[in-house]
Amino acid sequence: MSTPDVNVLLDAVNADGPQHAVARDWVEASSRAGHRFQLAGIARLSATGHAQRHLLALDDALGVVDPWLSHLAALAIEHGAELGTFDRDFDRFAGLRVALLK
Repeated sequence: MSTPDVNVLLDAVNADGPQHAVARDWVEASSRAGHRFQLAGIARLSATGHAQRHLLALDDALGVVDPWLSHLAALAIEHGAELGTFDRDFDRFAGLRVALLK
């Protein structure tokens, strides 16, 4: 099983994304292998400006991101999933299988 980090999904659907081709290829390969993931939220975020309109202060953003990373890593470990990401921060989670996309 594979699960993508949100940045992978956003770049996969955004042809102007900095890592579009790599992300799209990984998502397509995972889908062909029978892996499924929740795309409704990504479609909403990529089709509206809501994700970018209300920016947080850096300290506030860091305060919410770390628990999210930890939660995503825990879910992937619990379900034996490989996490596809461009984010090297996931290396700190012991037992997490990471597909670091380049």
